[in-house]
Amino acid sequence: MLHKTTHRKFYLFFLSSLAASICLGKFPMSVSLIGLTANFFLERDLLQKWSTIKKKKYLPIVLSGLFLVELIWLPFSEDIFIGLNVLRIKLPLLLLPIIIGSTPSLSKKELKIVVITYFAGLLVSTIWVYLVSVDLLTTTKNSGTVRDASVFMSHIRYSILLSFSIMFLIYLSIKANLNKVLSSVLLIWLGFILFKLATLTAICGLFVAILSCLPFLLKNNKNIYNKQLLTVIVIFIISAIAYLTHTVKDFYLVKNEKRSSKKESVKGEKYLNDLNDHTTENGYYLWENIAPIELEKAWNNRSNLLFRGLDHKGQMLKATIYRFLTSKGLDKDSAGLSQLSNKEIALIESGETSFIHYNNLEKRIRSFLYE
Repeated sequence: MLHKTTHRKFYLFFLSSLAASICLGKFPMSVSLIGLTANFFLERDLLQKWSTIKKKKYLPIVLSGLFLVELIWLPFSEDIFIGLNVLRIKLPLLLLPIIIGSTPSLSKKELKIVVITYFAGLLVSTIWVYLVSVDLLTTTKNSGTVRDASVFMSHIRYSILLSFSIMFLIYLSIKANLNKVLSSVLLIWLGFILFKLATLTAICGLFVAILSCLPFLLKNNKNIYNKQLLTVIVIFIISAIAYLTHTVKDFYLVKNEKRSSKKESVKGEKYLNDLNDHTTENGYYLWENIAPIELEKAWNNRSNLLFRGLDHKGQMLKATIYRFLTSKGLDKDSAGLSQLSNKEIALIESGETSFIHYNNLEKRIRSFLYE
């Protein structure tokens, strides 16, 4: 049997590993959890552990009960195998409250180690994600969007994790004696990666969380760093509102209010016009001057992707073609298509709906508004 000090070191090592692996995917998390569980049982001393749980008013037991809720609902699952897989994924809900709750609390020094390793793991994962996004590392995902760069978990979960980390870092910058230069650089880096992934849910959540921090910062703005941080946050909020306002205004801007009076294409096909639909693309009305038959023929002569098929992002290709032609102010017919270069044909095939190059966040906002 190992000495208590040795078990404590193992506990701290695997807990720190778990903190770092939160950002690095399932495998390192599983290894860390197995290590914590093995150390828990090898340490024995169950009476002392139970005494620690009692001192915490059985809260670890209550938290572990969340797993039992999942277990109770298992017989009602439509697919028992899916239900078992969900239980496997949520097994930490059973183990972690018991393991951590029955172990003496971390000292300030130990807590600092765990926090540092968390941010170290986060830094490694964000660098990896960035290298994937610029095609220096490969990914198995193939949606054709920047979200493929989130290789460790879904892009939404990863973006929410980044948002939480930014808020946590702001809190530590105010409350703890952090290196202000390093924390500021890390904040800028995390913000850059978050906006590169362009997940609106996480960005909106971060924006609301930052707004909620303002009263706290206003009350604690005595030292110069807090004043600087408050200034940066206010500038960020004003800039974000101005940016969003400009993007939305530009999306709904109509360059020519007058609806089309054209009846047929140059080749004689009768245009499809829905003059009651006011959807626009780059300021031009989308659902007018559409000659689908001749456009389909012209497209299939220029591309290996079928007009009625999908583009490389899995979108309806003809809708992508309509939007791209509209963004240039062209009619949706063979004459309009003939004005596109081979490079622009390739852009349509890749799923681009506009000839204007928008950044990832603008694309997400415009996609949301279009839907």
